[in-house]
Amino acid sequence: NSESKAAAIQEMNETFDDVIPLGFYSSNPYNPLSIFKASNSSYLTLSTPNSDDQSQSLFYTADFEQGALSIKHGALFNNSSYSVAVIVDGTIIKSSSSYYYNNNDPMLISLEKGVHTIEFKATFNHNSGAQRTSIFFIDEIHYGPDSDGDTIMDDQDNCPTTANSNQSDYDNDGLGNACDNDPNNRDKDLDGFGDSKDNCPNIYNPDQSNIDNDYYGDACDDSDDSPSDVDQDGIPDSYDNCINT
Repeated sequence: NSESKAAAIQEMNETFDDVIPLGFYSSNPYNPLSIFKASNSSYLTLSTPNSDDQSQSLFYTADFEQGALSIKHGALFNNSSYSVAVIVDGTIIKSSSSYYYNNNDPMLISLEKGVHTIEFKATFNHNSGAQRTSIFFIDEIHYGPDSDGDTIMDDQDNCPTTANSNQSDYDNDGLGNACDNDPNNRDKDLDGFGDSKDNCPNIYNPDQSNIDNDYYGDACDDSDDSPSDVDQDGIPDSYDNCINT
């Protein structure tokens, strides 16, 4: 209601084991949220799909710090495909299609700092009335800081300050290719920069100095193409109004 205040969220790891967390709700008072328990798992669900379009929506409102959200979802009693849309403040941010369970492929989105309402909307592709007992669920939702905005939370990101949503790591050393100076474990000159990222791959130059900013480091560059700078003040002579000072 108008007096409600969104809870502040910096980090969250929710598996819906006991109660419905603050901020989660249904927009239909006749179709409230519930916790469904099966075997060793717990799911956040709605009671029944909407009869008109066979869709279900769960909502979550909170005051977020900038970060990334990870959602694992699925469907109970489902024999058909379904689509899921993640809608933030009325705008579809991500959508996907799936079958019974999507545990190994969580949906990932980035959120800016501020109060946001997130709708998780599932629509079932039913082929017969016998399948209309399908129920969309969320079984895990995680949120945390995402310094580089690549939808991967910092504590899970192999390059937390360099955007790399694919998390590629050719040499499996725990550093993503995007921030690994030697992503292929090939460094002929042993200067700490792999051949693919070394501006002098055959000459030891750990500082990677490159005064003229071309493709070759100073250690292996036969020509210094940097603009003349007589007074060494960092301003090329052609732009310097005091060439000798």
